[in-house]
Amino acid sequence: MPSVHHLLSPIRSDLRAQREPTLRNNLVWLRSFGCTVSELAGIIEVDHALAPEYRATMMMNGEPAALARLIDVLCRRPINLPPAVFVDDFIDKNVVSDLLEPHGYRLVSASVVQAHTVRSNAFSPDEEFSIRAMRSAEIDLWCSMYSTGFGRDADAAAIDLIRWRLATNDSRIEFWFVD
Repeated sequence: MPSVHHLLSPIRSDLRAQREPTLRNNLVWLRSFGCTVSELAGIIEVDHALAPEYRATMMMNGEPAALARLIDVLCRRPINLPPAVFVDDFIDKNVVSDLLEPHGYRLVSASVVQAHTVRSNAFSPDEEFSIRAMRSAEIDLWCSMYSTGFGRDADAAAIDLIRWRLATNDSRIEFWFVD
């Protein structure tokens, strides 16, 4: 019987192939709604003046230059801005943790997101539905649905409205409704 690692290897290869286009897509929408994004030596820094939950440092490779850059980024960060550091799942977390510990940082949580192919049971095979592009006059409705769907409070919903209105100016971003 093949090992579990052997069985997962083709899946991990498929996921790895999707990493770069998915990352590029995510950076487009982050920029579209006002995030500043800087990339250098395998480290991506993201910030948003109105939405601190979008302040993050992402480490996308385990090269020595990226590890050195991560330490530099964290050491010059103001003490009142606790870092959210996302480390790609193909990087050994123990190595990163060991390098950051002497600088006063420690791993407080880790999560693994598993990707699966799923099929929606929301619609029966006989049931038809369509999607349609949002009209510009519907941005407030779209934002309201977004904020409600993510359980955002009124203050966060107001910021959502600002950032998603800004995103409508980027031709690469499309908003959709299911009819």
